[in-house]
Amino acid sequence: MKERCNMKSSIENKLHVLIGLPLENAGRSGNLTWFSFGQTKKIISLRGIEKRVGEHTLNVQCTWRLTKEHEIIVAAKDIYIPSKEWTGTEEEFEWDMQGMNRYDERIVEFKAMNILVEKIEADDLGGVKIYFSDRHLLEIFPDDSSEGEFWRFFVPGELSSHFVVKGNEIEG
Repeated sequence: MKERCNMKSSIENKLHVLIGLPLENAGRSGNLTWFSFGQTKKIISLRGIEKRVGEHTLNVQCTWRLTKEHEIIVAAKDIYIPSKEWTGTEEEFEWDMQGMNRYDERIVEFKAMNILVEKIEADDLGGVKIYFSDRHLLEIFPDDSSEGEFWRFFVPGELSSHFVVKGNEIEG
């Protein structure tokens, strides 16, 4: 299903299931960031590998930031900044190697928190604000005019559950 009108209410209705759920985990694959919510469960991946995942996953491929009050804890572009432990040169820095960048360093702090989703707010451009307990906020905001995918929300292991926000439309 493709939908162009009332993106805000469609997004809020779809993500409403997150309210009251804990952030279970967060991580990245390249520059795609994922956030996992709800109780952990086992699934078998398409490659036949057993994985432990949360009930719901949010994959983000656009700009985002995680804040607490007036401080950015971690943000999308942190993957391109070396970690505090980095001692090499700028030319030697490989941002996509796990553990080498500021994102990998700072997301650990966020993952260790026991926080729950309290509120969801969306806009008609595909942006989302996820308010957590303890005054944390995850803001996702599409930052280009392309028709590509910005983010998707799904139940791991259920292909039919994918809700994809791209350009000026929603699929799913």
